[in-house]
Amino acid sequence: MSSQYESAGIRQNFFNTSIDTGKYEPEGIYLSPPFTGNARIIQRWGDNPDHYAKVTYHGVPLKGYIGVGFELKAGAKIIAPSDGRVVEISYDFGGLGKYIKLEHWWGESIYANLRTTLVETGQRVARNHVIATVAPFGSSSNGRLHFGLRIKPYDRLDGWGGFTNPLPFLYMDVLRFIENRDALGQIQEGSANPLPLFIEDMTMRRP
Repeated sequence: MSSQYESAGIRQNFFNTSIDTGKYEPEGIYLSPPFTGNARIIQRWGDNPDHYAKVTYHGVPLKGYIGVGFELKAGAKIIAPSDGRVVEISYDFGGLGKYIKLEHWWGESIYANLRTTLVETGQRVARNHVIATVAPFGSSSNGRLHFGLRIKPYDRLDGWGGFTNPLPFLYMDVLRFIENRDALGQIQEGSANPLPLFIEDMTMRRP
């Protein structure tokens, strides 16, 4: 009889791996960075609550930024951080722009502000499979990747759109990004403005 971990599709040998490796989360979820090369964080989970309180998600005001915003070179490759299946490729006008949603055994992931998509709806992708490239942001030569996670079970009406902070689930074997904050954790002067408001259009499906 298979264990609940085997039935969930976890291939990593969780119980025989030292916990100090930092590679395995208690939930059995560890994710590779969703990009190639280096990046810096320009928005963290929950940042700019006053800004995002003006935005509703299924009619519920947001409590803060619902993902992590990475600054990358425009055209940088976006990769699947875990095995999954493409369930949605669409465009969120006034907010996320072009985005891809992947379904995983543990939930779903979203990648937005994309220039090109390199997969098709229904396609299965393996960890590190290239799924898209990031779009330039405004007149900048850099792009901004919006990365969001929903971990089962989730509630889309919880003020976070059902999303969870992705950073605790990302496994960085080397330092791949630099946060734009000072030693006290405050956003540095001259840092990037919040990503655009996720303007809700009740005639369209929310990602």
